[in-house]
Amino acid sequence: MNRKLTQQEIESSLHQYPPILTPEEAARLFLAPMIQNHLSDCGKQQSVIKNMAKELEQNIDSQTAEPILLDAKQAAAMLSIGRTHLYALHSSGRLPLPLRLGRRTLWRADELKKWVSAGCPSRQKWIVMREEMR
Repeated sequence: MNRKLTQQEIESSLHQYPPILTPEEAARLFLAPMIQNHLSDCGKQQSVIKNMAKELEQNIDSQTAEPILLDAKQAAAMLSIGRTHLYALHSSGRLPLPLRLGRRTLWRADELKKWVSAGCPSRQKWIVMREEMR
């Protein structure tokens, strides 16, 4: 025979047995759905917050813009190699040609990205490929 438990019986049984869920698990199970419901109720506010977040992200991106030209240290870091290896690739003709500004040797960031996307071809192949892309 099944019968309903009274509120008092439920409360006393809760005190007699240790909890099965940790507070974190309970929060995940019970609070997360409540928060999701609340957010869906606040759709208008949510879209305003999303727009504000996008604007903030754009402002941060414009303030932390990537450099157009990279020195050897930056280019090597971008390619996840060491400076010595970068110079070895350059000397052996396996890296796009850099620019010279005064005494500085600089590589174009966008060209290095395209070069990597193309599979890091030799300099001669890269020059031909780059001309075909234009």
